[in-house]
Amino acid sequence: MFIDELDAVGGKRDEVGGSNHTRQTINQLLNEIGGFRGDEGILVIAATNLLDSLDPALVRAGRFDLEVKSG
Repeated sequence: MFIDELDAVGGKRDEVGGSNHTRQTINQLLNEIGGFRGDEGILVIAATNLLDSLDPALVRAGRFDLEVKSG
């Protein structure tokens, strides 16, 4: 599974208010990623140019195993 421009759906959730749609999208994405078992052979790759804008729950250790940076 490839998610291009992860920041478009996984931007930081605002602690005070914020978009309910954004919260629901991130929660669903985390739920789906967390539901894969190690023996299912599913590979999730996500790309972004705006790593600092991602929600902390997406970049927490163990969510994505490898980070590749260019230049």
